[in-house]
Amino acid sequence: ASDTMIFVMAAQAGMRRAELHRADTQWAAALDVYAKLTSDTMFPVHFHNQALFQQGRMHERLGMYLEAAVDYRRLVEAWYPPQAEGGVNREVLDLPLRIASMAEEYAVDSVRAWREFADRYYESLAQQFPGTDLGALSLGQLGRLYAHDERWEDAIATLERARDSAGHIVPAFWIDIAEIRAAQLGDTAGALEIYAAIAERGPESAYRVDADIKTAQIWMRQKRYGEVQSKMVELKDTFEDRPGVVIPCQMLYAQSLAADGNWERARAEFAWLVTNYPRSLQAVEAAMILARRYAQTGETASARGWYNRTDRLALDLGRAGGVQPAVAGKALEMAVQAALAEERWDDAAQRLEMIAQMYTVRTPAGAIAHVRLGWLHLRQRGDTTAAANAWRPFLEQHPEHAQSKTLRDEMNKWPKNRRLDIPS
Repeated sequence: ASDTMIFVMAAQAGMRRAELHRADTQWAAALDVYAKLTSDTMFPVHFHNQALFQQGRMHERLGMYLEAAVDYRRLVEAWYPPQAEGGVNREVLDLPLRIASMAEEYAVDSVRAWREFADRYYESLAQQFPGTDLGALSLGQLGRLYAHDERWEDAIATLERARDSAGHIVPAFWIDIAEIRAAQLGDTAGALEIYAAIAERGPESAYRVDADIKTAQIWMRQKRYGEVQSKMVELKDTFEDRPGVVIPCQMLYAQSLAADGNWERARAEFAWLVTNYPRSLQAVEAAMILARRYAQTGETASARGWYNRTDRLALDLGRAGGVQPAVAGKALEMAVQAALAEERWDDAAQRLEMIAQMYTVRTPAGAIAHVRLGWLHLRQRGDTTAAANAWRPFLEQHPEHAQSKTLRDEMNKWPKNRRLDIPS
């Protein structure tokens, strides 16, 4: 018993030490600690599994994607089925799909093998645990895998197998089926039937909200603006105490008015959204819509005011704690657009730097921010040094990317003393 306690304390110390390395962005040092925890069989199993997951993350951070995939596979195989005291371990369940996606981008030669591994893993869980949350979630992941490969019919058939204890298709997957029918198979009528059935089955549920909003989005494309407005008013009245419902409904309501030619009413509805829910992505979008509209009509003072409002709202949301990175990134992108519209190059550069830091150059969003930042420095400010500094991380991380050749060709036009030390 005393020996066991010693190894528990040692594992806790190791995990804490690795966290300190990670806090200082010392990925290699953290990796070394995790490697010790995963290789020594004397440490308790749950510490071994935690370290194995973090080891995979560190390998990803260092661009060692094949090693990360192997780590994740070891964890998936060691933790089967992926269940814990609180239910399904979603992080472990997600890993085979994550490995397949990672292989597609970084290990093309082994994509097929990793896809087959994910397919077998999820299918085995679905067959072994039918009618359970684990079985249904596994089918959901398998459906996502097929959808990613554009196997739409297989994706639908798989999602239809995910049923609750009453034998009904799981509502979230039923909505996914409708989306595939509408967006990929062109069956909007079939999608609308599904959304109507979901709303009827659970009139007070979050799934009803999702189904009604997606119904309204289809109607928008069909120019059925009056029906959109009626549906959104009904939803807002039913869920008036839930901002998560009111905000998207208000946005669609205002957009339908604008699309229907009722700009004066739409302007008031967009402004209402900005005033009442300023800490939302829709408020930033609404402010940008107003700014662009005023710019189109030549009302430059009003346009300037709304571009500045867009910028302030976007920065507040981008810096707010607890905001999802995807939401913060979209908000900051609108701040970039607002600055560019007014030719505020320094502000646009600062916002792009924020996006690059938030996502890092290893992600598509962060990589594109580095590229755009470099072009901004070059074209708008004539600053080749700043452009080169912005492009260097992108070229180091993505030397074979199609954009990398374009950037190197551009820099080869500069005098040699202006290029800095750029990877060839």
